[in-house]
Amino acid sequence: MSSDEDIALWDAAATAYAGVAGQSTDSFARRFMPFLAEQVGNPAGQYILDVGCGHGWLAKNLNEQGGIVTAIDGSRGLVDIARAGGEGVRWLVHDLSAGLPDGLSNADAAIAHMVLMDLPDLDLLLPSLHAALRPGGIFVFTLLHPSFFRQSPADDVPAGERYRKVTGYLAQERWWIDSYGGHWHYHRPLQWYVQALVRHGFVITGLSEPPSLPHDLRPEAEWTEYERWFAQIPTMIAVSARRA
Repeated sequence: MSSDEDIALWDAAATAYAGVAGQSTDSFARRFMPFLAEQVGNPAGQYILDVGCGHGWLAKNLNEQGGIVTAIDGSRGLVDIARAGGEGVRWLVHDLSAGLPDGLSNADAAIAHMVLMDLPDLDLLLPSLHAALRPGGIFVFTLLHPSFFRQSPADDVPAGERYRKVTGYLAQERWWIDSYGGHWHYHRPLQWYVQALVRHGFVITGLSEPPSLPHDLRPEAEWTEYERWFAQIPTMIAVSARRA
C-alpha cells in the first residue's frame, strides 16, 4: 500500500501537530514518559532510534539527557521543524512503510510514539527494527488503544450508566481522523500486533494501559465527573518488546 498520501497529509499537518504534540499539556506524552523511563532507563550513552519522530520533541528530550539519537520520519515538513534547535540529533527523512533506512544497526532502543497506527503497512518496518537493534535491544511503542479508541461514549439514561459502545474490533480498517487537519488511521486489533512482533523475533516484556488524562494540567481533585469516568477507559496503550 502506498504511503504517499499519508506523508502528504502529515506534511500539511506539520505546523498544527507541532503546536500540540509534546507540549507540557500533551496527555499522551504525560502518560507515556513514565513507561518509557521504566523500560529504557537512563538514556545517557544509549544509541536510540526515534521512529516516526514527527517534529522531534522526544528525540531532543532524549538527546538532552545524553542519548545518541537518530530520528526518522516520512514527513519532510515535520523533520524541517524538528531540525530547529536539534543540532545534537541525526535527522533522516524516510518513508517508514518501506522499513528503516539502510545502515542502522546495534541500537540499544527503538521508540515509536503514536506512529504505527498511522502507517498503512508495517510488514517491512518490524523486521527492519529487529535487525537494527542489538541483541537484547528494546522496542517501545505506543498506539491509540485499538480496543477503545473511536468507540463512542454512550449514556444509558434509564440505567444510569455510561460506557463505550464497541461496534467493531477484529477487522482491520482505515479510518479518517480530523485531528491536525486530517489524516488516515489504520486500525489493527491487538492480536495482530502481538502476532507480528513474535513473528519477527521480538519477545513482549511490558504493557501499560495508563488512565486517560484531561488536556490540561488541573489536579485530579478538579476533574469533572465525566473526566473521572473517561480516565477509567484507556485511550492509549504502551508496549515494550526485546529482540530475542
